[in-house]
Amino acid sequence: MRVLIAVVLAGTLLFVPRDTRPTVLSIGDWKVDAGIYGTYNHFGNPLNFPRYYACGIAYELWYSGTDPIADLDVAVLFPERLQGVVVPGTEEFATAWRRPPLQIGRGGLVEAALRKHVGGATGAACKDGPADLDALRGSLLRVGWRTTSGVHEATFTVDQVRGEVTLCGGLFTRDGQIHPVWGGGRC
Repeated sequence: MRVLIAVVLAGTLLFVPRDTRPTVLSIGDWKVDAGIYGTYNHFGNPLNFPRYYACGIAYELWYSGTDPIADLDVAVLFPERLQGVVVPGTEEFATAWRRPPLQIGRGGLVEAALRKHVGGATGAACKDGPADLDALRGSLLRVGWRTTSGVHEATFTVDQVRGEVTLCGGLFTRDGQIHPVWGGGRC
């Protein structure tokens, strides 16, 4: 009987997903759904040149506060170990607080502040593909905002590797804002 219980318990543990933590976290007036991504399928990966693996942090933030946002800033700080796995010559993309390089949608962060929602991604080119994603664990996602009551900041730690992501925005979303779609989904 003990052997049967041990076999059933061991078999059950083998089928439990490795990372069952929720992806949506809350801090103060903000909820965030963020993760570590990596993909060869991205804008700027030309067909006639060497392919590179884009890796970084993708996020979606929702503001639940009642004070209107007058100013909004989103930035990511990668762990220092990321500098050791990026494509040589691109180390600058793995240092200091990085802001998303591309704001698409209706007005970027200004419109996002009015709608109480912002999504985006920022990252670098990882030289060894998916094997480099662990170097992004512990990245910090910071959102700063100004309201009539003052200047505020919330920082989230991102350590879940979620794989492929597609950033949808503009005409491809109902509100024109950026929305990450995880798992290789389409807009």
